[in-house]
Parts: sequence; C-alpha cells; structure tokens
Amino acid sequence: MEMKPVQDDAILDSLKQTLVGTLEDFAFVFAEIDSGDAPPTLPADDYISAVVAFTGSAQCGELQVAVPVAQAKEIAANVLGLEPEDVGDTETIDAIKEWSNIVAGALTATLFGVETTFLLSAPSATAIKPDDVMRFQQLPGAVKLLTDGNPVVALLKFS
Repeated sequence: MEMKPVQDDAILDSLKQTLVGTLEDFAFVFAEIDSGDAPPTLPADDYISAVVAFTGSAQCGELQVAVPVAQAKEIAANVLGLEPEDVGDTETIDAIKEWSNIVAGALTATLFGVETTFLLSAPSATAIKPDDVMRFQQLPGAVKLLTDGNPVVALLKFS
C-alpha cells in the first residue's frame, strides 16, 4: 500500500510537539517550531536523514527526520557526554537513528494510545544533500523545527 504524507493539522501538531519534547529530553537540545512564514532556504550543510517504519493494528506508516550534520554531532555529543569534535560519524548517525526511533515510539503512543501495539523497524539512515533537504521541506505535511537556527525537518506518512 502506498504511503502518503499526513496533512491533518491535529496529527502534525502532535508530531511537532513530540519532536520538540524528545529533542529536549533525549539530547538537551531546545527547538522551536518554525512558523512557516518565511520561505524555505537552501541549507548550507549536508544532512543525515533517518527513517523508521511502524506497523500496528491501528495504522501503518513511516517517520522520516532530517538533521544538519553539525546539529546531529551536537545531539550525539549531548547524548554521549562528549564534545562535538570528539564524536565520530558512526556515533552521529546512530544518535539520529535512535532519536528517530524514540520519536516514532512516542508519537504512536500519543496518537493511538499506549495500549495499542506497534512494531517499529530498525531505523535506517542516509546522507542527503542541501538540494534534497530543500525539496523535502517543501513536501505537503513536512514540518520544520529550528535548533540554534538550524532547520530540522520531519515527515510522517500513513498507508
């Protein structure tokens, strides 16, 4: 079955709040929800994109997050108790995969209740270029947060 971006305002609000809350709790990174007033700008850095699929009796879908590499290193450093310059590529990617997993788990519990069982896939991650991030943040249903001025983008899809 084809996955389609979620565009329901209530679900997207839950996604935004889950992204902000998990970033703060997991990585001590404070984010604000982008109002969307300004047009998207071409990011300067490459991004790490992580995807987690979920399957349950209530719904199937996937969550994709995209984080600038520099911000991803900061997230990994905070989680590991290191300085960003001491964090390697593997730790950086693993931290974003773990964060995406936490977001997917928290979001499914928020949307469908803690009694509903979901199977989450192992997160996958890839590097994406600024042009791809620009297209990603313009997709219907894409949400954007700002962390220290860095855009973090997420997209939730349901089948």
